[in-house]
Amino acid sequence: MILGFFFFSFSPNLISPGCNIFQAVYVKLSDVNRFQKYNQLPHGLEAPRQLSREHSQPLTQIIQVRVETEHRVFSDFSPYFSIRFQTEPTLSKLVSIYHTARFWILISFLSIVLGLLAIVAGLIDKSGNRAHKVSSLWCRLLCKLNGVKVEIDGQENILTDRPQIFVSNHQGYFDIFALSGYLPVQIRWVAKSSLFKIPFLGGAMKASGYIPVERDDRKKAYEAFNKTLKKIKEGCSLIIFPEGTRSEDGTIGPFKKGSNLIASRSKSPMVPITIIGSRDIIKKGSVSITPGLIRVVISPPIEPSADKKANAEVLQTIRETIISQHH
Repeated sequence: MILGFFFFSFSPNLISPGCNIFQAVYVKLSDVNRFQKYNQLPHGLEAPRQLSREHSQPLTQIIQVRVETEHRVFSDFSPYFSIRFQTEPTLSKLVSIYHTARFWILISFLSIVLGLLAIVAGLIDKSGNRAHKVSSLWCRLLCKLNGVKVEIDGQENILTDRPQIFVSNHQGYFDIFALSGYLPVQIRWVAKSSLFKIPFLGGAMKASGYIPVERDDRKKAYEAFNKTLKKIKEGCSLIIFPEGTRSEDGTIGPFKKGSNLIASRSKSPMVPITIIGSRDIIKKGSVSITPGLIRVVISPPIEPSADKKANAEVLQTIRETIISQHH
């Protein structure tokens, strides 16, 4: 006859991908006396319970060490004693599915509710300032409700008396949520025109004064450029990702030429921003969500130059600043 002891420990470690769970211990009861003779049965039975209550280090480390010990202790009785484990792959998949489903449900729900609110705010305030505040709330809620913590370092480097161009590396989708939700200034985005066709989201973007651009149409791209300059003159700041796309491996890619053109034309200072951690939340090419920490490091502003060559050097200086903060 086999006696199975099943237990589950609800600890902070268990909600993190990569942890292990003790599943079962089996002991042949007909050999209890034999175990007790060696004074080893209490240790063999109690060890798993002790492990499930030890939270000072990852369960993975504890289990690996103790299991080796257990099997050495009971090596003479291998037919009568066994330990089985539920390891991280199954748990990680379940946790990933949960977080991913929660994210897409929340983003759909918030897009409808706050999208409508932003559209109404845009009708009241044509400048887009109130609508952007709603959009900013939408981004903060997406972060908080999905277990994504955003830390801002260097907030004192943000200019409050004039518009600026935030120049940031691009690690993942949550870059947009982190910057739009936590930078305490009026921001305008230049975004693909296809995004403005998405129900509720597109209406909210229009109401917030964001600028659609069609990159394949040079005439419309130039019109978007002029609209952007106008928004900056109205006192709104802008965020650009000079890499042009999200990083494949987390490294900082080369900055595209002309990324600083808006800054030089508008004579606005450029503020380097380094984003760390967002790539691990949604990896490029994936829809799976892994909650985590995003650090946004804001460096001191740099004034653009009227000289093209000098301005190119300014852009390279910004890239080097971001690289130095990223490592």
